[in-house]
Amino acid sequence: MLCGSKWRYHRKSSSRIKTHGEQIGLGTKTECDNIFGDCAEFHAANDLMLKSSRLKAKDIDILGAWHPRSNKPVGRCDNCTNMFGSEL
Repeated sequence: MLCGSKWRYHRKSSSRIKTHGEQIGLGTKTECDNIFGDCAEFHAANDLMLKSSRLKAKDIDILGAWHPRSNKPVGRCDNCTNMFGSEL
C-alpha cells in the first residue's frame, strides 16, 4: 500500500499496529494532507507496541501538541483520531 514517495513502513513494525493501520488506510494521503502512518505519533506507538506484546493502539494515549512559535494547542489530526481515538 503506497501513496507518494514519502511513504515507507517503519523498518521494524509491530504486526498489530500495521494490521490496525491497514484497516483504516495506512500509507494513504488523507484530507489533512498527511500520509497516514508516516508521523511521529505512529512511529512512537509502533515502538511502544514492539516493546509490549499486550499493548494495543487503543490503549495508547497521544497527548495534544503545542505549536512552538505561537505556544497554542494544535488539534489532533484526522489520522491520529482514526488510529488512537479522540483527544483526551
